[in-house]
Order: sequence, then C-alpha cells, then structure tokens
Amino acid sequence: MKQFTREEVKKTLEEFGIDSEQKLTNTFFSDLNKCGWVEIERDKEDSRKKLFKLIPPEKAILNLNLGEIK
Repeated sequence: MKQFTREEVKKTLEEFGIDSEQKLTNTFFSDLNKCGWVEIERDKEDSRKKLFKLIPPEKAILNLNLGEIK
C-alpha cells in the first residue's frame, strides 16, 4: 500500500467538505495505529513529518480484538 502524508489527508478531506483540524487528524491516526490498522513512520527527509500507510484489510482484520464481542 502507498504511504501518504497528513497534508494529503487534509486535502482529500477538504475536497469532500470535511474540516480537517490537525488535532482531530492526530487523534484519528493515533487511534488507527493503536488498533493496528495503520503504520506510522518518520519522513526520512524531514523527521518532523510523519508518513502513514494503511494496513492491508486481510492483515488489519487479524489485529481486531474479537474478545470483546459477545
């Protein structure tokens, strides 16, 4: 899967008329990372920036915590 930046996410959200406040996207990607649905890396050219990569669905499903389902 292709890596993408926060700026690319912001642009895409704005194209769909969704406000992309930085604090909200930080929380969103942090939560996705904790669930094992996205990988986060530092940009090799600018360590202040992060690169995101979605986990393939077949792998992400294995990261689900199914113990909570009753």
